[in-house]
Parts: sequence; C-alpha cells; structure tokens
Amino acid sequence: MKNFVKSTKTWMFALLCVLFFSIGIKAEAAPGTVTDVKQTGDTTNAVQLEWNPTTVGNPTEYKINVYADSDPTCAGSPIITGTSPSSPAVIKGLSAGKSYFVQVVAIDKDKAEGAPSKAIEIVTAPAAKVQNLKQGNLANKKISLSWAKVDGANCYNVGYRKDGSKKEPKFEEVTTTSYSISGSADTAYAVYVYPMRKSANYVAKGDPNTTMAATYMYTTPKKVTKLKLYTTGSSTSRTAKIATFSAKLSNAADGYQYELRGYNNKKIATKTVNLKSVSTNNKYIQFTKGIRMGEFMKIRIRPYVNVNGKKKYAAKWSDYIWFATTPKTVKAEISPSQLVEDGFNISWSKVKGATNYSVYVSRSASSGYKKVATTNSTKYNLRTFNGSQLTNGTYYYYVIANKKVGGKTYKSDDSWYFSKSIRITYY
Repeated sequence: MKNFVKSTKTWMFALLCVLFFSIGIKAEAAPGTVTDVKQTGDTTNAVQLEWNPTTVGNPTEYKINVYADSDPTCAGSPIITGTSPSSPAVIKGLSAGKSYFVQVVAIDKDKAEGAPSKAIEIVTAPAAKVQNLKQGNLANKKISLSWAKVDGANCYNVGYRKDGSKKEPKFEEVTTTSYSISGSADTAYAVYVYPMRKSANYVAKGDPNTTMAATYMYTTPKKVTKLKLYTTGSSTSRTAKIATFSAKLSNAADGYQYELRGYNNKKIATKTVNLKSVSTNNKYIQFTKGIRMGEFMKIRIRPYVNVNGKKKYAAKWSDYIWFATTPKTVKAEISPSQLVEDGFNISWSKVKGATNYSVYVSRSASSGYKKVATTNSTKYNLRTFNGSQLTNGTYYYYVIANKKVGGKTYKSDDSWYFSKSIRITYY
C-alpha cells in the first residue's frame, strides 16, 4: 500500500512536470508566417510594402529580405535586409526601373524567426523621360504614334484628349512603343506618354511629371470652305496692304498656306501664316504678304499642322476667289459754275482686272448708302440723289470695283468706313 501511494505520488509529479514544460514550450513558440504581402507604393529607388501580421507567437518586428530579380524563389542570399516594427514598411536603396523579389519574416523578442512569407515581385519606377515621341502619317480619323524604348520600362501609359477639352485625358496601358488613337476628323489632340514598370499585381509609375512626354497630334485638317473677302486695309489706313477673309476654317490647323495670283493669273506668292492671324472664333483670317493695291487678285488657302516639327498641309485647297482692295484714289469735285444741275464729279483710280465699278452715296457717314450708278468708266457725275436734285449740305460716297467671272460677280472691299465726303453749297 505504501509502495502504491509512493508510486502514485511519483507518477503525479511526473505528470505535472510534463504539463508544466508543455505549457512553457507553447508560450515560447516561434512566430507564424506573414501573409498577404503586397506592394502599395513606389519611387525610382524605393517601394512600400504592406502585409497581414501573424497571430501566431508574439512577433516584435519584421525582417524584410530583398532578392535580385534573377532569384524569384529567394533561394540565395538577400541583397538587402532590413527590419520594420510593423506594416507598412519602406524599402530604400533600390535602382530605378528594376524588379526584385521580397519575403517578410516575423521575429519575436528572443530573435526567433517565423517561416518566410510567400515571395512576391516588387518593381521601381523608371527614371528616364520618354524620348522621340512622334506622330505617323496624317489620317482622317486616326492618329498613329511611336516613341523610343525607355530603360527599365516594360509598359507605358498613353493618354489623350481633344485640344481645349476640360475632361481628364483618357489613358491606356500598353506594352509596346507604339499606339493608335481612333478620333474625330479635323481635330487636334493633346497626347501624353510616360513609362512604367509592372509586376503581376502592381504598376510602378513614379512621378509622371518628370518622365512624361507631351505634344499635340492631329487628324487631317478639313478643306476650307465659304472663303469670302471681309475687308482690306486697316481701320486707320485704307491703303494698308492687308486683306482679311471670312471662311469656315479648320478646327485643327496650326496655320494656313495661301496662294495668291494677279489679275492676269500669274502667281504672285505662296506664303504661310500662323494662328496669330486667325481670330479667336476661328472665322476670320488675315494676309499681308503679296497683297497689291489697284488690282484684282485671286486667292486660295489650305490649313497645315505641325507634325514632328514640320508643316503638313491638307491635301485639298479651298476654291479660288477673286478680290481687290478699294480703288487707291477716290475723290469728288464740284463744277466751277456751282450750278445745281451740274451736280459734282466723283473719280477714282483704275483697278486692274475690274469689269466695272459701283458708286454708293449717303447723306449720313455711318448709314443709308445707296448704289447710284454702275459704270465702266473711272468717273461719275452725280446730279440727283433719292430722286431729287442735290441740295446744300454734305454727301458721303465710296466706290467699289466689280469683276465678273463665270457668271459670278466678285467685289473689291466695300467697307463704308472708308467713305469720303464732300460739302456743297449752291448759289
């Protein structure tokens, strides 16, 4: 009996020891494995990682091992090792536009390590700017573009929007160094391209502002229509060699080319003007070089766009139109006798190529002008106005030249603000 009690006490003691040591071993178990490691940030030389901390053990910090891109299983020695007290963590000292592999290991206060997490690929952003961004051949509703490969980039973000649009650019990720935009005809587009590097689950963009190339690209400009003379000269000089036209112009043009021919159809000039000569509402365009006084000329125009630093012209010209400045000299003289029935004589300089001339008169400087005559001569004697003899006072007048071509009549500038006046007093 004593031996049994003694034996029982010995067995109970042994059992308590086993329980004690078992509990102690469980309390000191190594940390578990970190899960869901992912990249959440990037620069050209650093990445940010996040993960789910383990609930096994009592980790006090996490070791981060970075391996070369040639070691996706992380079997060799890490090229960078660092620690972080918690998630997230930033890994620095990396190279731009590179891939690496990383594992995260939980560590407790006694430096016991858990099993490494599943290896994932991390990527840094390329540092170089996109170069040699070019547009291909002009097309009606399509823009093709290409650029040089950027070191460290394995994909690119290509964005575009219509010039002047307030909408955010539409971006698309591509893995090649070329792209095509399906767009609208006669339209300018702002185009943006910047390099990126991507892994299976993350795309490193860095700071696009430092690596992005941006330029304007175009679909083929449309033919100019409804070309018509608006005015010649300026508001201060009737004889200024300036011609302004109204037209339905291109939406995409950077400027215009015009061909100018004289009254005898001989070419005077072929010139270009940029958009500074086009009004803001895209309706009026002004030319100065080659304009001649006292002569009918004909003109046609076509838009151009700047593609890769060179002017590319629309294939089609506008139709030709004839135009002329006002006669260089227009004057009126009263007959020496100052008799009512003599009226007064209006004369003007000849306009080469004119078919005839029309004379306009008013008693007001700013309105009420009426055509009083159309003549082949360069002078006219005005004896009556509005069906009555002339009376004392001021008469305002101007003359335009007409040219008939193919059943259509073209006129010189008929802007009334170039009119002159004569004051008559009959005895």
